[in-house]
Amino acid sequence: MTENLMPPQVLERLKPEYVTPGVVYLVSEDAPNGVILTAGAGVFSLASIYETEGVYLGEAGLSVEEIRDNWDKIIDPKDQKAYVSGAGQTEKLFRRLGGA
Repeated sequence: MTENLMPPQVLERLKPEYVTPGVVYLVSEDAPNGVILTAGAGVFSLASIYETEGVYLGEAGLSVEEIRDNWDKIIDPKDQKAYVSGAGQTEKLFRRLGGA
């Protein structure tokens, strides 16, 4: 897929076997849960997805304007978290529904 986009010397460094050890580790008994391992050309790193606390706007009368008017609250990074499972994000959702 990338053969026409990159020079041969770069493609040579993007072999699947340079990623395979990371894949095998992630399916092993010793692997951590809830992580995103990025890999390419023998370089491995951790990627995280952060979610802001957000704002509960209710269920009735939602509008584009309400999103626009609350954008600063929606994107406020003050209490953002990297959730490592769906349970943590769901817990936050129900907390926000409860007004907290």
